Amino acid sequence: YLETTIDADDYVGISSWSTTLLQTVEAMRSRPRKIANEVIQLIGGVGSPQAQIQATRLVSHLAELTSAKPYYMGCPGLVANPQIREAFLGDPAVKASIEAWDRLTTLLVGVGTFPASPLWQASGNALSRTEEKELSRAGAVGEICLRFFDINGLPMKPAIEERMISIEAEAMMAVPRRIGVAGGMRKLDAIRGAVAGGWINVLITDADV
Repeated sequence: YLETTIDADDYVGISSWSTTLLQTVEAMRSRPRKIANEVIQLIGGVGSPQAQIQATRLVSHLAELTSAKPYYMGCPGLVANPQIREAFLGDPAVKASIEAWDRLTTLLVGVGTFPASPLWQASGNALSRTEEKELSRAGAVGEICLRFFDINGLPMKPAIEERMISIEAEAMMAVPRRIGVAGGMRKLDAIRGAVAGGWINVLITDADV
């Protein structure tokens, strides 16, 4: 159970566009004690209404289950240009969540495939076909919080990072405990890359992988 890896002193960062992670949290049961201190969203959660509801539900439900204080990212994960990104970063609520990333002790993230998952594609934050082609040619196999990596886990630095509002790869890897939740053979390359590159150091997966 995830609660065995999280305690009351933990500051938990959670990615919000993972179908697997959403299903995992929905299956958890509450406990009559405080399990975490804060639950902090790691990537912008604004997009299409249906996907946005799911992203918000993921953060709020985990915070409720763990009796933690939630921090939301009231902005898109991918914006139109760097100027819009800077404007969002200046918003007090968004800034408070970003500052909370410095307190993280645990990450709880989904490992995304490339091209993106149906949830991300439906979010309104999807990449353009040109951007997808560029990443494909560069060897992208997966992403965590929209930070892409290749089969060896090496982080990629695509131009789209100038438009992203999500925790950076270096900040993620500085968090002591990095729990990845992913399964299925279609995610095998993405999981291998995430493990090889140290993006995660705890893996929750299924027997087939």
